[in-house]
Amino acid sequence: MRYFKQYGCKRTGTNYLRALLQQNFEDVIVLMHTLGGKHEYPVDLQKYLEEYHNDPEGFVIAATSAHPAETSLPFSAEQTAFMKVHAAGLSNAVSNHQIHYLVSIKNPYAWINSNKDPESWVNNNYRDILLANGAYSHKARINLLIKLKSREFNSLYSSYFDLSKQFPAQTTIVRYEDILADTAGFLSGLSQRLRLKSSRPFFVDIKGSTVPTVWDQEFTADKNNDEFTRDYYLKENYLNDLSSDIITILEAEIDWDLMKNYGYYKLN
Repeated sequence: MRYFKQYGCKRTGTNYLRALLQQNFEDVIVLMHTLGGKHEYPVDLQKYLEEYHNDPEGFVIAATSAHPAETSLPFSAEQTAFMKVHAAGLSNAVSNHQIHYLVSIKNPYAWINSNKDPESWVNNNYRDILLANGAYSHKARINLLIKLKSREFNSLYSSYFDLSKQFPAQTTIVRYEDILADTAGFLSGLSQRLRLKSSRPFFVDIKGSTVPTVWDQEFTADKNNDEFTRDYYLKENYLNDLSSDIITILEAEIDWDLMKNYGYYKLN
């Protein structure tokens, strides 16, 4: 069994990547929220491994609770059962440096455009910040939310880059655009580097979009009848849908020096 641990901001292709691996390789377990939420900061797994020495179940449950996903439920029988089934395997994989980290990322301009409704980001914390900053109009709220989320984007991807430097042989940076441009090439390269066993005579792609998956015991499904235009991303057509205000905010707030490490650059 090969274990993969996912990381990446929302709307960067994490579900698409999980579906690709599940549909093309045998004996792979792609973890979204076990050992910490995929949209959260990486968990110091070594710390919990030492703390729960000779207690694999305790290790997995504690690490998962350290930076939990929004959908992680402490008293969920299904989630707990999944963690217990894989506890020994995960403990061994982490201690033997055999778990592989997948960091999904999308061009920041495309990422912000993928969030069609920025106001859906508003929770109680953001609502208080918006009110404190006098962001009462729709435009003011959107602009401030983009600033705040851009700073969160920077912070998360700084932590993921640190993870990749700490475990370079165990980490793959997965740029959304690269998978779209050459899906088979990406899967072939990953297969050769990690010696994964293909479950098919040839690699298959996801035709439509994927269904957001709640937790790790579930399979990530795809919408076969859902239309998806790759050129929208590959030809950067999303730039036409961004206002000049949003582009200005992104260029001021995104850490473009950090983004160079991921192969992304500021427009202006």
